[in-house]
Amino acid sequence: MREKCDYNPLLYMVEQYFGKQINKNLSLYKILIMKVFLLLLLLYFPLNSKVAESHQVDVTLSYESGYTSKSLYINGKKEAVYKSRKKKPIRLTKVEKDMQNVFFEQLKYLESWGVIIKYPEVIFEDLCIISDILSSYDKSEIQSFIQTKDNCKTINILKINKYYTYINARVDYVLTLTIVIEKGLLKEFRYKYMPDFSNETISYRCQYKYDNYGRIIYITILGKEKNEIRITYSSLR
Repeated sequence: MREKCDYNPLLYMVEQYFGKQINKNLSLYKILIMKVFLLLLLLYFPLNSKVAESHQVDVTLSYESGYTSKSLYINGKKEAVYKSRKKKPIRLTKVEKDMQNVFFEQLKYLESWGVIIKYPEVIFEDLCIISDILSSYDKSEIQSFIQTKDNCKTINILKINKYYTYINARVDYVLTLTIVIEKGLLKEFRYKYMPDFSNETISYRCQYKYDNYGRIIYITILGKEKNEIRITYSSLR
């Protein structure tokens, strides 16, 4: 019947997919190649988008004192925390998720200056301070605090003399703030403050090292005591 009617259902299906006339004299081999190619296209994109949506990474912070903390990140956001020796991580609470949403909203201001930090919650407290203070100034004011040399940009704000309450409920009387940005990466953070309404003045300095993927892998904290933190990333999927 197919030969009599000069009708090929396979060719008709291919025409529907590609939306144009196909030469009816195509060989069976060419039609088979088209079918395989089309099948690969249909399978490739859904599978890859599914993997991207569920990219899971275990992030471990190892402190010089021997203490370690481990969290589960999905698409660069902390979703759960491993507690004690339990193998299954515990999901963030609603309060923690709300705080996280505020944190990422504040982070957009820092990103507007070209600073992009992967897995930013590994330095949650530092970024809370930086983002909150910078966002309290107009961009024109911030421009007057910037010094640029080669690929290095330094924002140095002196004589702040103001109380700040951060999203983690921490209250500091801030004296000065300095951040160093190099090629879009936060390299150093210096902060002088008086904590919790006390008369004690603390100078805090933090330096960050990155891997080839732009992730923080090493933190050096210089304050009352020196502390070093090593960060490792283990991809799960």
